[in-house]
Amino acid sequence: MDDVIVLKIGSHVIMNRDGMLDEERLQSVVNAVVEARECGKKVVLISSGAVSSGLEIYEAGYYVSQTQKRQVLSAIGQGRLFEKYRKRLGQHRTVAAQVLVTSTDFRDVTHRENMRVAFEGMLANDIVPIVNENDTVAIDELMFTDNDELAGHVVRLLGARTLILGTNVDGVYNGDPHKDSTEVIDTLWDDQDVSQYLSEHKSSLGRGGMHTKVATAQRVAHDGVDAYILDATRAGFMKDILANRKIGTHICKRIS
Repeated sequence: MDDVIVLKIGSHVIMNRDGMLDEERLQSVVNAVVEARECGKKVVLISSGAVSSGLEIYEAGYYVSQTQKRQVLSAIGQGRLFEKYRKRLGQHRTVAAQVLVTSTDFRDVTHRENMRVAFEGMLANDIVPIVNENDTVAIDELMFTDNDELAGHVVRLLGARTLILGTNVDGVYNGDPHKDSTEVIDTLWDDQDVSQYLSEHKSSLGRGGMHTKVATAQRVAHDGVDAYILDATRAGFMKDILANRKIGTHICKRIS
């Protein structure tokens, strides 16, 4: 599906420094979806932030484990997060649909085929699927590494040709991003080793880090997908992608 863009938004894109939903950033993400649709693209939005959204309104509580805490907060926050997207997209005469999945859905052939049919039905009817891992029922051992990995599965499921991994940094840096001499790598090949540049640090609001973003982007790029790692907190990033302007790190297949 050449006209499908899979846009993954990390928790830090839509949360402020206090871990609260940032309404302006949320609107900026919606604007990006609308911009893509106005250019004739179909968008699948994969958004983190359910647990943080739940924590925002229910901080106290007793939990027997971190897994249980994640399950409860996700159950509280997922509907709230989706509703915020739904209302904003509705203002643009756009219908949103909530899709919650687990990794086992992609492993079972029947479940996988059912998901593909459902996604294609939504896209054919001009509906924006808003996807997240179903943390409420997901088992630790079978969870996705993070939503970057989930985004890669959705790209392959639908045969999408564009993947955008939105984060709160400019892209993949060629060194310590705090040093003035460090620059963003504007083009990264699917077989290029940049592990020496990548930090093991993971966001306090999410499970992922730059390692999984690069790994996911390189895997789909190997199949001919245009993948981008970029700062999705910056307004206008979608317009830049659609206009083929240099933005973030573009991961693509090396032509030998």
